Amino acid sequence: MCWRRGPGAAHPVGMDAQDYGPVGPDAGQAHNIGGFVTNRTLLHGDATGGRFSVVETRIEPRQSANPPHRNSREDLFLVVVEGRVGVQLGDEVFQAGPGELVRMPRGQWHCFWNAGEEPARAQVIISPAGYETSLEQMAQHIPEGAPPDIEAVTAIAQGAGVELDVPGWMQLVQRQGLDQPPGWPAPPA
Repeated sequence: MCWRRGPGAAHPVGMDAQDYGPVGPDAGQAHNIGGFVTNRTLLHGDATGGRFSVVETRIEPRQSANPPHRNSREDLFLVVVEGRVGVQLGDEVFQAGPGELVRMPRGQWHCFWNAGEEPARAQVIISPAGYETSLEQMAQHIPEGAPPDIEAVTAIAQGAGVELDVPGWMQLVQRQGLDQPPGWPAPPA
């Protein structure tokens, strides 16, 4: 990492002084996804010179945060803050609790969900940044209490270099005993 030199400058090149310091609980814009997940961008890639971003994800009990997918451009690091988060990484399925970090490398199928009866919260570090903008765009097409516009979500994901497995999502919901999102079609029996 390059550091600026000189009076009053002790931060990496590409990050301004106003980008430092604590991020409060109301920072960033929250994006409701179907009433069962809320994403909030805590640190946008614009503030880090595109090197990384941080998105907080709050998942309602027994809900999936996302379909199985794989990112071709970025690695993701999930840090559980509250609750128990179920994770599928390739063929491996496990749970992570507060303070645990899960690495989801680019090119690897992955997804995660709230495995408990209380809300779960995790912070996802995205490196390099950029995917946070796609998440914000996708949220607009997943309304609360109504079916999502899967075509629009898939198109946004593809534009970001992300492959979705939507049929796999419904299978995951069924296999993990998760609640069916309100307004969504039931998985095939």
